[in-house]
Amino acid sequence: MHISEMIDNANEAVTNIAVVHGQVMMDLMATQEFTPEQKVFISDQLLKISDATSMAQSKFSLDVEGDD
Repeated sequence: MHISEMIDNANEAVTNIAVVHGQVMMDLMATQEFTPEQKVFISDQLLKISDATSMAQSKFSLDVEGDD
């Protein structure tokens, strides 16, 4: 497997994690199964996933300004 394919696969995996994270956050806010305090605690924990995916996605960004 070529390195660029590995990077593309990793980028896709991180994007999938970000999508699922967004869905989980929407479901969390919509559910009545948790108190507002519990929702805040859970969302604070999930924020760590959001931060990690943002950091990972920034690593996959390519600077193509120099390409003509």
